[in-house]
Amino acid sequence: MSFICYLLSICYTSVLSLNLFLGIFIYSKKEKNLVNKLFFGITAGNALWILGFLLMLLFNTLFAGRMTFAGALISLWFFFLFSFHFPKRNISFKASSILKIVGFAVIVPCLFLILLTPMIVKESYINEKLEIFVTFGYLYPLLGTFFILLMSIGLINLLKNLFSAGYNEIEKNQVRYFFFGSILTIIIGAIPNLILPMFFAIYKFAIWGPIGTIFLILFTAFAISRYHLFDIKVIMTEILVVIMGMVLLFFPFLMPTNTHRVLAVIVFLAFCLIGYLLIRANLKEVKNSELLENKVKERTAELSKAYEELKIRQEEIERWYSLTIGRELRMVELKQKIKEIEKK
Repeated sequence: MSFICYLLSICYTSVLSLNLFLGIFIYSKKEKNLVNKLFFGITAGNALWILGFLLMLLFNTLFAGRMTFAGALISLWFFFLFSFHFPKRNISFKASSILKIVGFAVIVPCLFLILLTPMIVKESYINEKLEIFVTFGYLYPLLGTFFILLMSIGLINLLKNLFSAGYNEIEKNQVRYFFFGSILTIIIGAIPNLILPMFFAIYKFAIWGPIGTIFLILFTAFAISRYHLFDIKVIMTEILVVIMGMVLLFFPFLMPTNTHRVLAVIVFLAFCLIGYLLIRANLKEVKNSELLENKVKERTAELSKAYEELKIRQEEIERWYSLTIGRELRMVELKQKIKEIEKK
């Protein structure tokens, strides 16, 4: 294996791991949240797309090449659905349900055609210059058009949400960063893997496309860290620890001697221990902060309830006072009239 192949393998493995880590992390934080589920679908599709490229690089099989198209389809379909629900659902519940049903009815047969038939991909391999060559089936133009449609509608929806008056500034910032990460990922991934091969038969840049998903990961992580995207308050520490851990994990394989490899392994193990302690301390701090916030909310609720009770009591006292004073004044008036009558 050449140095470039080795470097690409490391890059693919790292980006694939980051996609899975971020997707699983966000999904696990709120499993019932539809937006979190859809984002996990995006990252899972990205991971399958990258895995296909990695397997092509290592084994150069047709099925691995087909996996890249299947992963891209899954990722783009979830991206399309995600754009209708992020940061809030902007279509009716009925329309959302119809999209899911139609999607299942369309995507599953498409995956079957991609993975198990030559109707979309007849042949796919990587040559010695790391150029991917694909012989497309007669249904590929339809699939390519479908890809472009999903990307276009998804980006248009995100752009509309960015300028919508129905969202506050924090939500718009969340959309802004996700939009920038998405558009960079699509440019780096779609142009060399979809546009150039489909319209110009240029394949030599396709090998670098999957690495573009790192922009979606970085922008999403930043939006989570700064603007609590997906209602998650802390993630940057975990992301940085995972990235550094994966980088250090590959160092032993790059060292020229056994002594250097042993030292690299020791550094990796020490970093894992430090990273674990750092993440644990960070999570403990977040937990304490959340407990404090909950106590403040409870105390605020108690004070609000006490204030409402005092307000009701005050209104009762004011009504009683008004009735009492009114009665006394009326009695004074009656006594005055009685005196005037007696004088007459």
